[in-house]
Amino acid sequence: MIPVPTIVSSLRVARQAAHHLRDRPVRHTVLPSRTPTVHPATTTATTQATRTTQATQAVLLAAGVGRRLRPLTDDRPKCLVPVGGVPIVDRLVAQLRSSGIRRFVIATGYRAERLRRHLLEGWAEADLELRFVDNPDHATTNNLVTLWRCRDAVDADPVVVETDLVLVPGAVARVVSAGSAALISPYTDQMDGTSVAVGPTRDITQMYVGGEGSPQRGGFKTVNLTRFTHDDWTGTIVPGLEAGRARGDHHRYYEHVIALALAAGRLAMQGVVIAPDAWAEVDTPDDLARAEAFVAKRPRATPMPTGIAAPRPATRERSADDARPGIVAASGRAAAS
Repeated sequence: MIPVPTIVSSLRVARQAAHHLRDRPVRHTVLPSRTPTVHPATTTATTQATRTTQATQAVLLAAGVGRRLRPLTDDRPKCLVPVGGVPIVDRLVAQLRSSGIRRFVIATGYRAERLRRHLLEGWAEADLELRFVDNPDHATTNNLVTLWRCRDAVDADPVVVETDLVLVPGAVARVVSAGSAALISPYTDQMDGTSVAVGPTRDITQMYVGGEGSPQRGGFKTVNLTRFTHDDWTGTIVPGLEAGRARGDHHRYYEHVIALALAAGRLAMQGVVIAPDAWAEVDTPDDLARAEAFVAKRPRATPMPTGIAAPRPATRERSADDARPGIVAASGRAAAS
């Protein structure tokens, strides 16, 4: 398995970006977590890819500490760890953007302020809407709770992405263009974690969370990129997250909700299959080394924004642990500060 992202461009580059974009509107507002205000994207969709996904939001799960990657994550969230000189999260944002997605919900927790600043400055010139949802309990809860906190920020078909993935170009677009679907890969001996069984038409019939009872060989590993229709999100996933939280399932993965819904016949999902060598997940130093080798063999095919580069160690800054809970929405250029 394998994941990664954080880098903030230099203050000089950030100021230049802000200067060039001074004539464009900026919105950066802390919103109540239960009544989020929607700020429209600053530009109108013009390409066919954008038209088909303009009702789609990406939900980036980036609240975790990344303990197994320390000391690299001492001063940054795991998604800001660079692979091939580019933070993991930036590769994912670029691929989602190339797939037509312009609206992002970013679930933050550990070192939230650094990730917030990195995305706002690094993507200042892109026509993106960025909304930040903080999980103040990230140190004691799992991503079931983190995704639950995003429920009110999602008003379209969500593509839920764990931000420690490195993917070949094109993998994201295949899921974005599907209905309710999950990116999956044939199980190999090097994999562990959540797996699924699929039917003859690639419909997902069962999900085995955390690898327990996994079919292993002959089965498929989830690649932690999942799309839901808005009806499935509001009618099945959000109620499942609510129920899990009420039961005290704070340490469970959000896939547990999917597994229960599949078993009860309340959810139908397709598996979008990619090869085992078409992705990497970064959890450990060994994973990071494999991800670096993965990237080195593939020329960068997805354009990156100006100012995205390898990060430098951070100076002392306000910790994400001090960040105020709630939802932050931003669109247009980055706020200069």
